[in-house]
Amino acid sequence: QNHGVQVAYEFAVEAGWMERSRYFGYSTDLYHFDHFMGKALSEFSPMVDMRGYEIREPRLREDGRTDVEVRVTGKTGETSEWTFIMVQRTFGKYKGCWCTHRLLRSDSKWIKEV
Repeated sequence: QNHGVQVAYEFAVEAGWMERSRYFGYSTDLYHFDHFMGKALSEFSPMVDMRGYEIREPRLREDGRTDVEVRVTGKTGETSEWTFIMVQRTFGKYKGCWCTHRLLRSDSKWIKEV
C-alpha cells in the first residue's frame, strides 16, 4: 500500500534534504517520508488508484529543467492535468535518472514561480 507514493519520494530531487522544498509549489520539508506521504496523498489524490494517464511531449524550460505534462483519468473517470518538472541527476545513486523537481497541477498558481 502507498508504494507509488514511496517511489515518488525516492525519485524526488530534494527527498531527505534538511532544507525547505517547493516540490508541491509551496515551501515545505521533504526530510521525512511520513511528511511527504501525508502531503502527497492529499495533493495528488486524483492520481491514487487512477484508471490511466497520457504523457505529452516534454518541453525544455529556459532554466534547463524539463516540463512533462500528464493528463490523468482518476478512479471515478474525472480528468486532471499535471506538470512534472524534471531534472536529470548528475551524481549519487540516481546519476543519469530523470527525477521530479516539482509536481503540480498544471493550473497551479505556483507553476510559474517554481
